[in-house]
Amino acid sequence: MQRSGVLHIEGMESRLDNILLARQGSTNPVGEGTKFLEVTCRVGDGDTVTVEGITDKIGRDDVIYVRNAWRIEPAPNGETSAEPAATVAPAAIAPQSARPAKKAPAKNVSLATKKAAPKKAAAKPLAAKSSSLASKPQPKKNK
Repeated sequence: MQRSGVLHIEGMESRLDNILLARQGSTNPVGEGTKFLEVTCRVGDGDTVTVEGITDKIGRDDVIYVRNAWRIEPAPNGETSAEPAATVAPAAIAPQSARPAKKAPAKNVSLATKKAAPKKAAAKPLAAKSSSLASKPQPKKNK
């Protein structure tokens, strides 16, 4: 659902045409909604904006759980353009964890410069061993 109008922000509460704007799945949906609008979507109090999201209720108040928002500029003829200036990908608007992202392990450059081990010498054929046994004196057998 999309809705356009003038954004009003008081403290950490934001409204569009008297409808509360919030972020779904947050422990502080109203405050996180305002933070999302100001920081991620870069819109502020008094801006004419289009908000994209899901309508619901928080208590008795109508609410829009914001997924994206953008400022709309008046055209020379006085109408407004409802095209987003920059859309936010769903992955980018997911709640952020408190942990920083893991870094990829560093590549070990020394492995690339290591010399290969020398090859082992070929095994001697079995025939050479048997000939050495034949040249040894055999013990005499008792009769």
